[in-house]
Amino acid sequence: MAHFNIDPDWYLRKIGITDTGECMGIGRMMKLIKEEFPDLKYGYFNPPMERIKGRFEADFAH
Repeated sequence: MAHFNIDPDWYLRKIGITDTGECMGIGRMMKLIKEEFPDLKYGYFNPPMERIKGRFEADFAH
């Protein structure tokens, strides 16, 4: 399996991005996205077959 690990600051400089704005954490980003898209569900999207065969809404890892 290959991984693509690079320094994000180096990459942004290489592609000419100098002003990245204010930083935010994952929790805040998820909250803002959820406010914009209230029906969005976060979760693990590779569930085991037992969960796939079950009741999606009841058994999905919310």
